[in-house]
Amino acid sequence: MDKRSKIFFMMSYFSHQNSTFLIAKKLEQAHCDVFYCGPSESAEGDNMVLNVTKQGFRYIDLDPRDKSYYSSHFLRSKNHENTQSMFLSLLYNLQDGRLYNTFIKKHRPDLLILDIHYTALIIPFNYYGVPVVVASTKIGLDKDYGVPPLNSSVIPDRNLMNIAMIEKAWQKELDQKRRFNKYFDFLEDIAEKYEFDFHHYFYQEKAIVPFGFHFPELIFWDLEFDFLRTESGLKNKYYLGNQIDVDRKEDAIPIDGEHIIYVSLGSRLNNLTDHKLTLLKEILKAAKGLLNFEFVIATSTFKNELRSMVASPNITLLEYAPQISLLSKSLLMITHAGGNSVKECIRMGVPMLCYPFEHDQFGNAARVVYHRVGLRGVSTEDKADDIRQKISTIIQSKKIKKQIKKFQRRSIEAQENYNDVEVIKQFLIH
Repeated sequence: MDKRSKIFFMMSYFSHQNSTFLIAKKLEQAHCDVFYCGPSESAEGDNMVLNVTKQGFRYIDLDPRDKSYYSSHFLRSKNHENTQSMFLSLLYNLQDGRLYNTFIKKHRPDLLILDIHYTALIIPFNYYGVPVVVASTKIGLDKDYGVPPLNSSVIPDRNLMNIAMIEKAWQKELDQKRRFNKYFDFLEDIAEKYEFDFHHYFYQEKAIVPFGFHFPELIFWDLEFDFLRTESGLKNKYYLGNQIDVDRKEDAIPIDGEHIIYVSLGSRLNNLTDHKLTLLKEILKAAKGLLNFEFVIATSTFKNELRSMVASPNITLLEYAPQISLLSKSLLMITHAGGNSVKECIRMGVPMLCYPFEHDQFGNAARVVYHRVGLRGVSTEDKADDIRQKISTIIQSKKIKKQIKKFQRRSIEAQENYNDVEVIKQFLIH
């Protein structure tokens, strides 16, 4: 009997995990053993283990920030007290090496599918002979002609002024990334220890993540939803479609209405608490003037602050919402334009009103507008009347309905017909 291949997913947030559950199920059906690994909690406190085990997969702890392997003397000797401690912890564990050596010897993975936020971990896994392929839940991060960085709101139209705006956005992004330069000598020393050709693989022209490596990259998006890319911009990239598991296990909710407008601005608060709370209050005001619709609002930690503003019967507040279930009943989603939310709206045929706050949300919202599957607003400017007007425009637009159905069909067809399993299996140890 042939040995079953052991494939490990290492994803940095539970929304990133959610993007991989469908392909993980397909790999199991193709006689692979699928495991998830990584820290038990994300940087924002997401319960990574519970999210995976709820779907029936196994989880093995492997925390790149684990402080049990390197010594306090090592920390002091590097004199990095004022730098980003989590990134440093990751680098220190790479330099020490025992964390990954122990993990690989014990579990012997045949392939590691590695979140693009963890790309430095390519170095030790490559050294110990484990094939690595990078997984990106972001639609496209590499610099490419005429394509703005993913944290930009610019929509390309190929005129000279627009090209100049895109180049300016890229320059700003690359300037901001220089704050990581202080780590690169350290990372290069680590690569030398592992006999890794750092200069051959390393490159900087990538948005949002600290750096990139020229390694095969799985992108969990529909290529047609991206802006038009050049052939060189697609090199070594494998777009696997939206990969939405509509059978994902979620907690049940007592919502069974019609004409639902679902609102979720994401669960990661960071330093944007005030902005999100202000927008949610404006959405509540807008809902009072749209009594023909039922608003279901995922409040995250804002439920107590918002409860006193619920003055009409068409508003339901939920601290956390089962998104797939709600989207199956919704006419529209008001969203922060997080990647997973955009893809799930497409898969369920639900148009979007986007209010991006940070990072890739701006680029995702730009693509929503470009492909006419929704509209976007400005979170710091739109008031209740603006929100009501945009909701009415989206719901009444035949073009938006046609476009969202087009991309929904593509998403369903990709789920059924993509050679995604074969793409991944080509990277396995033979």
